[in-house]
Amino acid sequence: MKIYHSLYEELNTNLKVLNEGIVKYSNNVNRLEATLNYVGLAPEKITPGAKDTIVHINYAPMVLLDGALNSVISTSKFEIIESDSLKTLISNYPTEIAEFKITDAKINDIVVNHLQPVLEKHLALVDILPQDSPKYNKIRDFGRMSNYYTLLNTKEYQNALVDRLLQTENLLTQAKKLRNRTQVMGLKLRQELGYPSENL
Repeated sequence: MKIYHSLYEELNTNLKVLNEGIVKYSNNVNRLEATLNYVGLAPEKITPGAKDTIVHINYAPMVLLDGALNSVISTSKFEIIESDSLKTLISNYPTEIAEFKITDAKINDIVVNHLQPVLEKHLALVDILPQDSPKYNKIRDFGRMSNYYTLLNTKEYQNALVDRLLQTENLLTQAKKLRNRTQVMGLKLRQELGYPSENL
């Protein structure tokens, strides 16, 4: 039964990761939608806040655990579980995690191979140097400056942005579905293990 306790703990960990991810993905969707609204703005209308939204494209893939899950599936102890619905949930969970990871990897690819290169082509890191430091005056005066207007109006940037938005919305939907599955599995496993009733 130790392996089932490990699975229960793994599900709890995944649930926390998914809850945090859902908040992060919702914020990413809002940021991406806001960025799309900057397309077509005159250069003088692109505020420092808009520029900050545009440059924040960071993405960190979500790490979901499945070690205990795979151990349960690959051992004869899987047959000890009485609940057929729990067995089905456990059997399908690795596929759902794999699908989630595929979408997660697509977003990472969009950021690294599409958004970052076009940002680097049009934006200068000089923008992030402290404005009040005279030691950077020369680079500010003679270096290449960022061109947010041109960036926002390039097809490559717009396509990458829309692609990331669509994939992020898809990932958000998958995360919510996976969270629900994780909760149901955790509750059924709790019952199977005879743990006292409480929310997962």
